[in-house]
Order: sequence, then structure tokens, then C-alpha cells
Amino acid sequence: MKPQLPDDAILPPVTERAPARRRMPVGTAQHAVVAEGTVPVRLPSARPWLRFTIASVIVLSIATIAAYVLYVRAARQEAFEAQYPVVASAPDADVIARQAARWSAGEPRLLRSLAAFTAPSLESLVGAGGCPFTGPGVTVAVASDLGPTVREAIAAILASANRGRFASEAAVTEVIGQLTGPLVVTARGIRYAFDPATGELACAGTGVLRAVE
Repeated sequence: MKPQLPDDAILPPVTERAPARRRMPVGTAQHAVVAEGTVPVRLPSARPWLRFTIASVIVLSIATIAAYVLYVRAARQEAFEAQYPVVASAPDADVIARQAARWSAGEPRLLRSLAAFTAPSLESLVGAGGCPFTGPGVTVAVASDLGPTVREAIAAILASANRGRFASEAAVTEVIGQLTGPLVVTARGIRYAFDPATGELACAGTGVLRAVE
């Protein structure tokens, strides 16, 4: 038999305490409420894939730019060699290098001499034998802008010398002739030859240059 309870007996209500909710740290967002007894599953983040994509794009861009730069350089070198197909022989290259160094080192002295130059009469110059230069040199005409003209002429001949390649064998011979000769200034039909290394007046003449004392 079931035990009988008196009619005035009041049973206390049965309550079940819910488990305490875990507090989230301040500044964090609560993701989701999961059922009791289950393990929350963390969804994969898209950020690593985004970083990988950005890095791949950067690497690909750098590789493309580098390839383009190499292509442009190769194309320029090919065009340069086509324009100047002749390389000076070792003996010619040695002469060119030594004479170009003389012109480059003597340029300041030469420009100072030309800045103060007043063309003398040929009769006032005493001849002292043949002109010592082996090449014809570089010729410019007397003008009010003689200094800039000479600087431009020297820059052009040094650029040809330093390039190391030439359009033809004749161009090599021409450059050697310019470098092994004097700087010739013409005035009133008289040619005045200056030593490019010292800047001094070395020769003069109307036709054949003669050394001057």
C-alpha cells in the first residue's frame, strides 16, 4: 500500500538549479549558446586565406616587375649593340683609355687658357719644328661662347671613348685621332693648337701646324 499523506501536508516545490553561466572577459563577444553536453565547434577563420592571397599577389607583382625590368634592359642592350657593333681591339682600347684620361684631367687647365686667349698674329710666333701631336685632334672656331663650345666638344669625345663600342672601324680610328691630337681653335684663318693635357698653346699655322716657343 502507498503511504497516505494527510490532506494538509504541503510539499515544497522541487526546483533544479541551473548551472552557473560563465562570464566572458570584458571586450569579447559571446559566440553562441550550445546545448548542455555538447562541444562547441570553432568555425575556420577566413583571415589566413586572405593573408595568403594578398601575399601571393604581392609576390607575383614583384616577379612580374622584375621580369619586365630584365626584359627592358636586355632590349636596350640589344639595341645598343646593334647601333655600335664594333668593339675596339685591346691595343686600341688601351690608347683610347690613356688619352681620354689625359683630356679629362687637363680640361680645367685648358678651359682657363681659352678663357684668357687672344689670338696672336702668326708672325709673332716663333716656329720650333713640327707639331708633336700624332692625330688631327678636335677643331672649334673662336666665338663668344668658346668655353661652352669646348666643354661640349670634350664631353662628346669622352662619351665616345668611354662607350667602348663603335659604329664602325672607321669610327674607332676617328676617335683615336681626336684623342691623340690637340684642341685646335681657328681664328681669322689661323689654327692654334692647344695641348689638352696642359692647356698651353703648342702649335700654330694656316695649313701645316708648327710648334711654337
